Amino acid sequence: MGIPDDAAIRALHERHAPTPEALDAVFTHCRIVCEIAEQLHASSGDDADLSLVRAGALLHDVGVYRLYDAAGRLDHERYIWHGLLGHELLGAEGLPEALCRFASHHTGVGITRADVLRQQLPLPPADYLAETPEEALVMYADKFHTKTAPPAFLTPAAYAAYVRRFGAQQVAAFAALRAKFGDPDLTPLSAAYGQRVLGDLPGAPASGAMPSVVRVKDGPGLSWRRQSPSTGLPYSFMVSSVTLLVTSSRLQGPVLRSKSRPKPTHLPVILRPVGCSRNWMAPWYTAPW
Repeated sequence: MGIPDDAAIRALHERHAPTPEALDAVFTHCRIVCEIAEQLHASSGDDADLSLVRAGALLHDVGVYRLYDAAGRLDHERYIWHGLLGHELLGAEGLPEALCRFASHHTGVGITRADVLRQQLPLPPADYLAETPEEALVMYADKFHTKTAPPAFLTPAAYAAYVRRFGAQQVAAFAALRAKFGDPDLTPLSAAYGQRVLGDLPGAPASGAMPSVVRVKDGPGLSWRRQSPSTGLPYSFMVSSVTLLVTSSRLQGPVLRSKSRPKPTHLPVILRPVGCSRNWMAPWYTAPW
């Protein structure tokens, strides 16, 4: 089988989406990534095969459908598996390996076998890296949109700040992609899809700067939602001897639950108690508790 057209790809999404909501979230994201990739292809003058780029972008996240349960809840804890699940799904559909790889080789800026072993990731030890110009372009375009609720666009500076916490190798990989393909123009896409662009928050310290003290309210089983001030994305961290564990909630999105009482400390995050009606509190403010 060759490269499917847009109608065939849409039909594939419809066959595998467990709910209309899942279809809307995943297929809309794939369309946006496709449009970003097309824009970058044109502006950079890259010689990647555009028909393969478009198909790969439109198919790269189909594995997410296999992480929904019968009630339409997404299994956030197994999300890292969505690439391999998508590869398997596309192979079962009879699509060529060149298309299947877009599913399994787009996560982050690439995952190496060493990453899997060192971080004890729940994946078969292997390299999950973009190896062709087409794979690299789709991987890069994917970094500028997130399906989190509500979905949003990420500026290049925002993603660059986000990826720093994963180490120098990932920083260098993103910088190389940015140098090759350039920066996308997200303004027209934001207007067309009615989704905001996440960048540095007004009045925030410079990316990487240490914010002021945040006092964390104590309480049994208190849950916290957290976001990066630059990207709005969740991430894991250790604070002194206090371990915070990432858990999942369909309505609230990724949250953190504390194992022990956090002491006042410097936290490069935005915190809010789950269910609290307050607006997000920036970390350079002191929580009024």
